[in-house]
Amino acid sequence: MADQTDQATLSKVEFIKENSDGLRGTIEEVLNSDASHFEENDLQLLKFHGSYQQDDRDLRAERRKAKLDKAWIFMVRAKIPGGRVTAEQFLDMLDLGCKVGNGSIRITSRQGIQFHGVGKENLRYTIRRINQTALSTLGACGDVNRNVMCCGLVDQDWRRSLGMEQLCLQVADHFTPHATGYWEIWCDGERFGQKVEHTTHEPIYGARYMPRKFKIAVTVPEDNCVDVYTNDLGVEVVHHNGRVMAYDLIVGGGMGFAHGNEATYPRLGTRMVRVTPAELLEALETVLKIQRDYGDRSDRKHARLKYVVEQRGAEWFRDEMRRRTGRNYPEAGPLPPYKVLDHLGWEQRFDGRWNVGIHIDDGRVRDRDGAPLMTGLRRIVERFRPQVRMTPRQDVVLVGIDEKDRPEIQRLLDEHGLETDAGLKRMRRLSMACVALPTCGLALAESERYMPSLLRQLDALGVGDEPVEIRMTGCPNSCVRSPLAEIGVVGRGPGKYALYLGGNQEGTRLAFPFLERVDDTQLAQVIFRLIDAWRRETGRAASFGDWSTQKGCQALEPIAALD
Repeated sequence: MADQTDQATLSKVEFIKENSDGLRGTIEEVLNSDASHFEENDLQLLKFHGSYQQDDRDLRAERRKAKLDKAWIFMVRAKIPGGRVTAEQFLDMLDLGCKVGNGSIRITSRQGIQFHGVGKENLRYTIRRINQTALSTLGACGDVNRNVMCCGLVDQDWRRSLGMEQLCLQVADHFTPHATGYWEIWCDGERFGQKVEHTTHEPIYGARYMPRKFKIAVTVPEDNCVDVYTNDLGVEVVHHNGRVMAYDLIVGGGMGFAHGNEATYPRLGTRMVRVTPAELLEALETVLKIQRDYGDRSDRKHARLKYVVEQRGAEWFRDEMRRRTGRNYPEAGPLPPYKVLDHLGWEQRFDGRWNVGIHIDDGRVRDRDGAPLMTGLRRIVERFRPQVRMTPRQDVVLVGIDEKDRPEIQRLLDEHGLETDAGLKRMRRLSMACVALPTCGLALAESERYMPSLLRQLDALGVGDEPVEIRMTGCPNSCVRSPLAEIGVVGRGPGKYALYLGGNQEGTRLAFPFLERVDDTQLAQVIFRLIDAWRRETGRAASFGDWSTQKGCQALEPIAALD
């Protein structure tokens, strides 16, 4: 079925994709030229290859004054389904971050690895080197299915019989773009050592690919660490006695919106249909194709699947799935009780060996004064060769540690300032922040660089060990899913933030808009007043999210008001 957008109203990006020769554009020509950066058409296509063109925003004013070009840099993202890498792959990523980036790697909120500050002269080397480790950047960005999320520990406990790890990899492979331009540009026409046969044909996506990015996550209710309701398409495993009985599909989630644009909003996915294991892959492809055909291709701010579901309704969507497949899918089951685990600290596996979850503030792995995190991780992984798993909370879990090695690994953790769960303040343990300034071109305010200060201020005010979740983003694209948090902080402009309250830690309730604009100099005091009122009124018997939802915006406003 052709997409439903009138040809005359298509956005410019749709024509760029359609005429890109399978996402090639003139990327290779620009790479081989002296140009400092890519122009509009190619930078749109570059996203599909796993990279965003950016510039160092700390230097903008200075360079503009000196009449110099922007300080162009690139972010490169490795797409890692389920966040699972070997010791060798992780060490390669650490080395690459030091060699071509800004001396760090960043664990993303979708279990990938990002490199920041890559120069154009190193772009081809970076992407090629990632592929040489048997990882890839293809489809890590762009209007395709992004990284497929799944808890990285599903093979470590009772979930190992459910096949979630294999399902995650199967889904990721099924929705990877087929056009070979990526391999031809970056890897000399080889895909993991095998020559590719040139094609521009996309049997699932078509010539225009998707209207916008598409996100998939696999989960069980017992551990919704992937925030499944925030995805375009969630796969919830229905199981009994260690056996998969069915899958409930959750459709139409997404956290991004635009300030002041009421046509855009965060939305939780709808529990849509239940499918058998034999029907699953066909059903997933059907959902994606409905979005391909009905998603808004005229307004990219309104192009996600959530708007199709919201405007056409769940019954229309179910009927369209049934019509396309000829299958009479029943509705998904009711919302079960949900839990979320963060996988920090030492935990014994089913086979007697150990895993250790390490907290990484906002996912940034680098050496800092007094906390040489990158050096510490490198030493542990080089010596003991554990597998490494990235969590959706931007932390790292080292997997498969022998009992005899625990004391030495703990010594190395302590020596390098690598924190697990012991002594970690609860608010910091729960917090998340996006990259924002100085590299993200969309950031309206600080996030990663400001979050440590905010947490220190709250700790000084006496609430730093409260079990309250704060997620901060520098703009309303909400990369760490801030509208889901108990306290969501969303950048509105330099030093200005919107405040959202009332989400829950299980990931099943949205926060509500509370304050439209709070100055960063007042943010800690406002949050402190709210948390202090919560603990005085409830004695922590109810969660902060439940309390603030019950109180409502009008009752909370005088509590938060500063004299």
